[in-house]
Amino acid sequence: MSADNLARYPSLVGKTVLITGGGSGIGGAMSVLFASQDCSVVVLDIDDAASRRLVDGLCNDGRRATYVQCDVTDIDALQRTIRAVESAHGAVDGTRRRLTRRSNGTTPSSQLEAGALSRPPASFHAR
Repeated sequence: MSADNLARYPSLVGKTVLITGGGSGIGGAMSVLFASQDCSVVVLDIDDAASRRLVDGLCNDGRRATYVQCDVTDIDALQRTIRAVESAHGAVDGTRRRLTRRSNGTTPSSQLEAGALSRPPASFHAR
């Protein structure tokens, strides 16, 4: 995916962005787009192979990207991972999260955290 012809957002340069499900699909596209804005992208995903390919490709293109394997349905593991990311990269400036939906349109209760449904599931939250 080429993001060369897209608008530039100088306010994003140098920001650290955490993207859950960022190794492929829509999350992968978001990873590429934020990296193209000169953000430092941290990809959280359970798909090791796809995530490593994406992050390796971004790094080979001179972008700043890191992959951390994490099952975001395990809230304790997710919280530990976020603390580790912040310890390694400093404060996270933005998040992009994606809740997985079942084929019937429902979200597994194991993915829900307090307030998760009060925010759009595919949003960017900048600090």
